Amino acid sequence: MIAIRPLRLDDRADVLRINAAAGAAVIRLDPPELSRLTRISCLHLVAARAGDAIAGYVLAFSSNDAYDGQEFLAFRSSFDEPFWYVDQIAVESRCREMGVGRMLYEALVSGARQRSVRAIFCEVNTTPANPDSLNFHRRVGFEQVGTLSTLDGRKVALLRRHTNV
Repeated sequence: MIAIRPLRLDDRADVLRINAAAGAAVIRLDPPELSRLTRISCLHLVAARAGDAIAGYVLAFSSNDAYDGQEFLAFRSSFDEPFWYVDQIAVESRCREMGVGRMLYEALVSGARQRSVRAIFCEVNTTPANPDSLNFHRRVGFEQVGTLSTLDGRKVALLRRHTNV
């Protein structure tokens, strides 16, 4: 059984472990950066298995948060209405076929709907290519709304999912 709940302080080691195992699929986090991100937003979620072992996480921000990520700022400058932004979603490798990523997104969408937020944005690397993530995001309802070349040399597809509010 997997339960989706807010990220807690004692989840940080598991989040860092899953993040490190994800390789180039997500930007690498270290303890100070994860601490900084958890202070900025209260939208971060984890998928907890029995015994509270973490199977996956999502780091998300409201358009009103004081977050400084390049992709987030690109969305903020392009879209006027409130939105939520997914900076990272990662699932432990042995749990990837269990629907954990989908459950994390559905919990996020549900929370956004409750707060009348109409869209969730994220990005997926196209250089270096991440076709598995791009296909996953399309399957869970995201559509491409643009592209961006980042300062760190990546190219990303900018994606949006409507929450149907």
